[in-house]
Amino acid sequence: MVPPPEEVAEQVAEEDAVSAAPPEAYVPVRFADVVVPLPSTNPVVVLEEVDPPGRRLHIPIGLPEGVSIAYAARSMSTPRPLTHDLVTSLLESFGLVLEVVRITGVRGTSFTAELVASGPGGTRTLDCRPSDGIALALRQRLFVPVVAAVAVLEAAGVAPAGETGPDGPEVDEVSTRDAPPASGS
Repeated sequence: MVPPPEEVAEQVAEEDAVSAAPPEAYVPVRFADVVVPLPSTNPVVVLEEVDPPGRRLHIPIGLPEGVSIAYAARSMSTPRPLTHDLVTSLLESFGLVLEVVRITGVRGTSFTAELVASGPGGTRTLDCRPSDGIALALRQRLFVPVVAAVAVLEAAGVAPAGETGPDGPEVDEVSTRDAPPASGS
């Protein structure tokens, strides 16, 4: 028998999860890389805490989003616009500015995020996948900060490279840093 929606909502609320924090509970993070931890074929975007201790968030993402983020991080262009390029053009066309991307929560290996955009109609906060927020932030003409809730870093942050964190030593991975530089773009 399926439980009523109220019971399901209570169960979800009681599960061990970290979610949205007040604005003062966020710290700046920077894009570090897109990697594929071997033997997996699924990319992970790596964000690094700007200030010490420099914890890293390893956020699982889809392959198309990983490619999009890697292209933007390396300032590579494509013959036709990718979805994130199109959304960036739409933002610019309507006079909207992406103000900040926030990594707001984590449940297991699923992360949540939101982006804040402002324009002639005011400021809006929109729910988004972390990968989409990061892909958009990397494409903007002006720097767009990415921040993570302190609680998310405490729950899912990994010690900086060279240190052993809660997940043990680093695993083999393929990185966008290993790729040759873009030519002609």
